[in-house]
Amino acid sequence: MHHFSRPGAGDAPAIHELSAACDTEVLGRPDLTLDDIAGELAEPGFDLDSDAWLAHGPDGRLDGWAWARRQGASEIVDADVIVRPGVAGLAERLWPLVLERAGALAREAGHPAAVTDVGVYRADRAKQALVTGYGFAAATSFHRMRVDFDGPVEPPEPPPGVTLHGGQNEQVRREAHEVYQEGFADHFGHAYVDYDRWYARRQAIPTTDWSQLTLARVD
Repeated sequence: MHHFSRPGAGDAPAIHELSAACDTEVLGRPDLTLDDIAGELAEPGFDLDSDAWLAHGPDGRLDGWAWARRQGASEIVDADVIVRPGVAGLAERLWPLVLERAGALAREAGHPAAVTDVGVYRADRAKQALVTGYGFAAATSFHRMRVDFDGPVEPPEPPPGVTLHGGQNEQVRREAHEVYQEGFADHFGHAYVDYDRWYARRQAIPTTDWSQLTLARVD
């Protein structure tokens, strides 16, 4: 029997180990870093005392990690249940908790119901079958692209009339936020997030480097 509890920032290493084990089972490699997990746990608006669960086995090993997180003030709730490979029956206990919380989060924001999104790897047939049983259906696909370089690459010169500006400046960050929100307004799963929340969310991620943000101004 598994014991359920709420997570804290100090649980990031155990959650990462569990996540890496699940990713390796499906992909052959971990897909998230420890910093990624730490950033998720510290995300503003993510209430660890009501929106997330840990499941430890009798030996104290972390076997389950589940959460629901609303996107801004929208009805969109991102959710997931991660269970260690080979552990039977645990996902079926966690999914009802997550889906119930997703509905509550949507109602708290004034919406009659939640639009719940869960990401499932194409190769994870078992999870696809499980979430389909809870009423999920494929809505879109994302493809990760990669390019390898033999050494440093010189940045190209901007076109005439275009100037580039780094994200160390607050005004640049604010303009970049506006571009991001408008540019993705019609994309799948987008929910408007105001600047303060957007900024705080990125500040909570240990690897955020504002010098990697570039805003292009034309004329």
